[in-house]
Amino acid sequence: MFVQIENQGPSKETKITLPEEIRIASAEQFKEDLITAMENENPISIDGSKVTRIDTTAIQLLSALSHECNELGQPIKW
Repeated sequence: MFVQIENQGPSKETKITLPEEIRIASAEQFKEDLITAMENENPISIDGSKVTRIDTTAIQLLSALSHECNELGQPIKW
């Protein structure tokens, strides 16, 4: 797993903690992790406080996650 994913609290929120660097070399694993987080259908919270470097590919994946969650009515917050 590339990102840290944990289910928290009574709201069953899924927290995704992003690493310091998200580069194109890790894009496939990053995509799989985001899909895994979304599949449980819980609200998603993304913590990007540690990120210091991110590639365009990773931003596109995060954008796609946000769009998909909105389409499904699955809450997502940053």
